[in-house]
Amino acid sequence: MIKNNLIANILRPEVVFNISTRATQAFGGLVSIVLISRFLSVEDQGYYYAIQAFAASYVLFELGLSNTLINFFSNSKVSDDEAISKSRLSDGDMLAGAAYLYLCISLCMATILSVTGYFYLLSEARADLIGSWLLIISCIFVNLNCLPYLIYIEAKGGVIAINKMRLIQSLVSITALCLSLIYGLGVQSLGIYFTSVALVACLFLVVERNYRNLIL
Repeated sequence: MIKNNLIANILRPEVVFNISTRATQAFGGLVSIVLISRFLSVEDQGYYYAIQAFAASYVLFELGLSNTLINFFSNSKVSDDEAISKSRLSDGDMLAGAAYLYLCISLCMATILSVTGYFYLLSEARADLIGSWLLIISCIFVNLNCLPYLIYIEAKGGVIAINKMRLIQSLVSITALCLSLIYGLGVQSLGIYFTSVALVACLFLVVERNYRNLIL
């Protein structure tokens, strides 16, 4: 009986989706490394990994705030009662505050990384990659601003839906990256990758009517 319960807990949909996402990312990472070494020159490989590292530095601005927000959202209550305790924020107040905070964070991130990447590429005489870099920053900006809403949905019972979305996001983005590398887009493939990540997140928030109504 205990063994059956353990298996049932392991095979819960949210766990399966989460494990599948991690496996997809791991496998996709290995495949992308092979494709990068096959279809990119040694010089372009250097710029590919440099831009990837620059893009990944957005976490220095987010600072794991999402882990804190999910705890706040999980313990908050929906209430339109004017007599609600002033010491306890309503869902609407908390979500609005989180959205505003992420907007400020994403604006700082976009400004600093855009300028830094721009001058880096100019100094390396790779002005042809500036458009892709700005596209990447724009997609990260969109992703950061989607994050508080995704966290809110997850905290309010949408764990399975969010984990499923992340699996689809991983599959779509890795497939887009691999196809871009195969078709010779080179370093610009990173722009396609980040675009697909942002697109899936935005489509989820727009298409899922129940969760859209929850946010509204």
